[in-house]
Amino acid sequence: MDNSVGHLKVHPVVFQLWYDLSEELIGELYWKIMQKLLKRNNVSSKYVGCVGLVVSMIFSILCCIAAANVDRRRLNKVSDLTVDDDLISMSMFWLVPQYFFLASFDGISDKSIDLFFKNHEDPTSSDRIMRVFCLLIVGFGKISSNLLVFVAQKVSEMVGGTRSSWFQEDINQSRLDKYYWVLAALTLANLVYYNILYYCTSFRAEVRALD
Repeated sequence: MDNSVGHLKVHPVVFQLWYDLSEELIGELYWKIMQKLLKRNNVSSKYVGCVGLVVSMIFSILCCIAAANVDRRRLNKVSDLTVDDDLISMSMFWLVPQYFFLASFDGISDKSIDLFFKNHEDPTSSDRIMRVFCLLIVGFGKISSNLLVFVAQKVSEMVGGTRSSWFQEDINQSRLDKYYWVLAALTLANLVYYNILYYCTSFRAEVRALD
């Protein structure tokens, strides 16, 4: 992908800086908004944390959709190449939105977990333990993404053969866009399941109560 801005060449490390900045700013912005909500409304921090988890999952879905569309666009550019080592006439800054959505997901989810497991009046040891446990689950989910890649590869091979696998040695032959759509669908299913649990259990009344 083209990393030029005029006559300047931009190093890809700028995306890491963009991610870090977005995560910090969006996380802090969310925290400021939630603080005002806590003060003005008769709701608990747990309820605000629940809302934040929903918002973070929405950002996760948007991230997957953005990534899928960017990769689809990249593959369309690849099909127009006349020489294998030609530079794709597509700016790498098409990746900016998905990095922003990913950073927003991480920033808001971290703040939401803090709110959900933090008792402002009388913090207990169980609150801290549950927060650490939740972070462990999130970390396990990120690690298990490798397993999901393996499963997606095997399923795509079973359906269309080895040549139809979504993951090839050459990224230009891979179909990462389809994998991103699978991630978006799984996250959407998780969001629906989360809301079903929230509205169909006594947990809804519990988290809306004041701390």
